[in-house]
Amino acid sequence: MSDKNAPFCILHLPHSSITIPKEDFEAFILDDGLIQNELLKMTDRFTNELFQIDDQRVSSLVFPVSRLIVDVERFPDDNDEPMAAQGMGVVYIKTHDGKPLRNERFDLQMRENLISKYYHPHHLALENLVENALKQFAKVIVIDCHSFPSHPLPCDLDQSLNRPEICIGTDDFHTPVKLVNFVKSYWEHQGFSIDINMPYAGTLVPLKYYIKDSRVSSMMVEIRRNLYMDEETGLKNKNFENVQFCCRNLISQILDTF
Repeated sequence: MSDKNAPFCILHLPHSSITIPKEDFEAFILDDGLIQNELLKMTDRFTNELFQIDDQRVSSLVFPVSRLIVDVERFPDDNDEPMAAQGMGVVYIKTHDGKPLRNERFDLQMRENLISKYYHPHHLALENLVENALKQFAKVIVIDCHSFPSHPLPCDLDQSLNRPEICIGTDDFHTPVKLVNFVKSYWEHQGFSIDINMPYAGTLVPLKYYIKDSRVSSMMVEIRRNLYMDEETGLKNKNFENVQFCCRNLISQILDTF
């Protein structure tokens, strides 16, 4: 039996996969080499390894395919999604530098098929994880796990060159101030620079609970990629294990504190 006063943590990993199913690759206009470059720019590589810990109070939800297929952190309606203006709504039609991504045969029906195939099942899975956790635990903390490039991509809305090493994203309703202060203090104590909602903002909450249930907290944690990997090769660097320890230790401390 679980402690009804204890929290449960869901690690959400939406952008860690480099998998592109063959049937979905056919819609791309880019060849394999250019796709690999786009994956290098856009994938939050190794976040599944950085954050995941073996703890009965933790569950992970990893989106199994690349965000180049569908981005589950976008709004499904392009009218609601700011990045749609960059050609990078829920289904990308442009690359990180504004070039065409998909061929001329790609149409609205294909877009809807991808959303039905990947987007809705993923969000339903997240909703079910939260729902089941609340049956056993007092509250749920969703940690939205990301990484970001050391220099802004052409598609980034924030083009500031002075990027922190750690970025945390918050929601006014679902991110308690106490949690923000705790995480900020944690990273500063580890010797990292940190900003809140810069250069990326917000955090994911299942719509069923959004601005409805304060038992569901959420925070996005973004790690600057050059801290743990070579951004040109996509390989881990010598500091990987240290960053991994810090990420995993953060999750453990959140669980023990909140």
